Amino acid sequence: RVRRTLTTLFRQHSLEDISRVVAADYRVGLWKMFGKKPVERFYQTMLVPREVTAQQMREVSPDEWFQPNLLYRSPFTSFNKMWFFWGRCGLDRNLGYALSDIVGRSENNGVRQAFEKLFEAYVGRSLALTGVEVLGENEVRARFAVEGQCCDFAVLDGAGVVLLEVKNKALTHTLPANGTARDYASRLSATVRKADGQLRNVEAFVRKARPETTVHKVVITYGDLFASETDQLFTTSADQFASDSPTYILSVDHLDRLVEVVRRGQCRFASFFEDYTQRRRQPERRLLLLSELLNEEPYLGPDLPAHLYDIYEQFYEKLAERAQPKQKVVAT
Repeated sequence: RVRRTLTTLFRQHSLEDISRVVAADYRVGLWKMFGKKPVERFYQTMLVPREVTAQQMREVSPDEWFQPNLLYRSPFTSFNKMWFFWGRCGLDRNLGYALSDIVGRSENNGVRQAFEKLFEAYVGRSLALTGVEVLGENEVRARFAVEGQCCDFAVLDGAGVVLLEVKNKALTHTLPANGTARDYASRLSATVRKADGQLRNVEAFVRKARPETTVHKVVITYGDLFASETDQLFTTSADQFASDSPTYILSVDHLDRLVEVVRRGQCRFASFFEDYTQRRRQPERRLLLLSELLNEEPYLGPDLPAHLYDIYEQFYEKLAERAQPKQKVVAT
């Protein structure tokens, strides 16, 4: 909870005056609010000595350009009693993915499973805000008599069904920039490739139960993956690249933006994927990434979806209350 609060403060100051967070009086003020120990622990993850940063970045590979900014590991570098700030992109990457990085490095399967369940539950709550029927895995099995592998969710929206499988990993960390389709299939076998198989299996049962239904398949990922569909990663034959039955890839951040425009009545959930599917067949309108469609009408929405603001509003209010100086009680 303290880290979440400090994260909010750091991001806010990065928009105004980042030097404020390293001022001695500011740091002491945080000690009084949250305690010295947790505040110093947080600062140790932010201000990293030059020697540590240099050691982490010593080995440079041809694929480095494809990876997240390596400086996210040390948003600030301390050297000779000075500090250097490497920009908000690295800071955002550090703060936004801190939890998933910890989980990813953990050898504890229990930790990973707990995070996966929480992430899946979060996606489920977001989908519920669309106002249409959302089925969980067990309900999908029962409704469509699915045998074998099943997906996490199905959104029933008019004549369309959107099947979704949730994968909680930030997938770009270990991907080679110059890999082959076989390399990607190997690296993503337990995530995107597995999800692709699950979704295609469920699709067969949905089409059998509802032949007239339009089915869309989507893998929801924790972090962005620079591809809009699985064929772009796994297909080895050029003439098979444009699949007639694509499985799309969308990050949870972009899913939240889509949910928001659906809540605002700007589009229907299934129609978003239908629109992209139609554009795939028209070279002059085709987009590289599914998420790019969110930058066009009628899918344009606020940068901060209102339903996310509602979640954090109470947190911000408590932060503001805590930041107020305590009033001394005077005996009368």
